Amino acid sequence: MLQLKLSVQLACLGLPLKSALPLAAELGANAVEIDVRKELPLPVSRTAVRQLLKWLDDYRLRIACLTFQTRHGLGDPIHLERRIEAIKENLRLAYQLGCSALVCDLGEIPKSDDVERRSVWLDVINELGRFAQKEGAFLTARTGAAESRDLAELLRDAHPGSLMVDLDPGNLILHGHPWDRAAQELGAYTVHLHARDAVRDFSARRAIEVEVGRGSVDWAAVLAGLEQHGFNGYTTIGRMEASNPKLEYQQAAEYLQNLF
Repeated sequence: MLQLKLSVQLACLGLPLKSALPLAAELGANAVEIDVRKELPLPVSRTAVRQLLKWLDDYRLRIACLTFQTRHGLGDPIHLERRIEAIKENLRLAYQLGCSALVCDLGEIPKSDDVERRSVWLDVINELGRFAQKEGAFLTARTGAAESRDLAELLRDAHPGSLMVDLDPGNLILHGHPWDRAAQELGAYTVHLHARDAVRDFSARRAIEVEVGRGSVDWAAVLAGLEQHGFNGYTTIGRMEASNPKLEYQQAAEYLQNLF
């Protein structure tokens, strides 16, 4: 049976890490999402790891996922080796922090008929996947830039367990992709759910992010789809444009809990 384990995206709270953690605990979150680039001093020393683990323990929190956004897509040849090494370093950090998911935005996925570029992609994913399995944390792709069916096809082509999924239905809408098939197509690979919502603004000819429950996503359908695949990961709430992030988290958490 699906259990709702709630997490808060710390970057949305607009506070330094040390101040954001007690607020996350006050909100009743079970865990937090941490942006490596924005919220941790790089490189992260062993002392910093021990200090962060102590803070988390003080507030009875865990890390739902680390996010690490790169400037270029995973298969982009620009600084590729440097990017691979940075991802490996953060996969190791995720494990040290007791977290099993390092979330990255993979960028645009090459189509199956683009044989050369797709081969490079699969080589990179498989290399990182082997490293991740050895370290004990998953390289995890946030949905958005690619349609869910294209990502699912890539996952089937990669070595088993090389890449997992952070399902973000709102991000799919923001990129102009359908969200309604995502839980079915990607549920078997999903280790983290990001509760973001969005709606098409036809007057502006674009999509806009809105509060959870006020957009186009049918969250009951998403959760039911994930339950069929035995999802047991965290659900992170967070919206960067929130004017009152504390209140918005509470409302979103209540909305999702009522679906149970």
